[in-house]
Amino acid sequence: MKMLAAGIDPSQSNYWLASPAAIIKQTFLYPITAGALTYYANYSLRRRSIDNFMIAYIRQGTLHVKTAGVTHTASQGQFIVLDCSIPHDFWTTEPCQDYFMHFNGPSASAYCRYIVANAGNVITPSAGEEAVDMLRRIIDVLSGRVHASAPELNHSIDGILTVLASERTDEPRTFAQTAIDRVVSYITEHLAGDLSIDALAVIACMSRFHFAKTFKELTGDSPYDFVTRTRVEHAKYLLSLTDMPVAAVGRACGYSAPSTFCAMFRRETGASPSTYRSMVMPISDVSEDAKN
Repeated sequence: MKMLAAGIDPSQSNYWLASPAAIIKQTFLYPITAGALTYYANYSLRRRSIDNFMIAYIRQGTLHVKTAGVTHTASQGQFIVLDCSIPHDFWTTEPCQDYFMHFNGPSASAYCRYIVANAGNVITPSAGEEAVDMLRRIIDVLSGRVHASAPELNHSIDGILTVLASERTDEPRTFAQTAIDRVVSYITEHLAGDLSIDALAVIACMSRFHFAKTFKELTGDSPYDFVTRTRVEHAKYLLSLTDMPVAAVGRACGYSAPSTFCAMFRRETGASPSTYRSMVMPISDVSEDAKN
């Protein structure tokens, strides 16, 4: 379909839509729309919010984007990654051409958050040609020129994201990033200890309020949610692979009172520690009949 929008050359701009079934949306990464656009100089677009994610590859010229209050410029050979649920602006100061795709799926949000945190919104990947080929293939599939199944499209989108996720920003890490990395490492190594916000803020060398806000911005989780989830995962590991008593598992995960540990575990998993263990603990006594 021709893109008929102000500031875009309709003779060189096409896009195609996909309408995946509900089961596809629940299972895979999937494209929503994709195409190739040619922008005139002084093109501009302001979006408040749409519930999907975008990847664009700049074929020629430059495209400016503002998201989360920060302005970025993408030039020829670079990729843009955006969480479109965050209000954002696009504009050009010279003619520009791109390939683009909007997509979604169960892992899309976490994937994009990881990429932006590690490599930024504008990326020059070392395996850029491979990612461009996969993006072109997705466009060809949506246009009907070639066929691909939903798992194959998922594989192509995942491939692009993997290329972009493998890059890291060239900008030096900030004090906040270094501090939060230090806290995350401390949490995973001291699950039995005091992991209150006050204690973690001291490790980060920040005030309590600034630490909680910064941790949420950089990880996507509050300190409490991150600590709880990490402790639950450690508890699952101990319950499934050791015969430690439930109370001892709780202490190893920072809960001195068994009742507090059991209540937390049930709230987070829907099962008590003992019930969870009975569901996942391997059977050690195998009968001779079963062996034979």
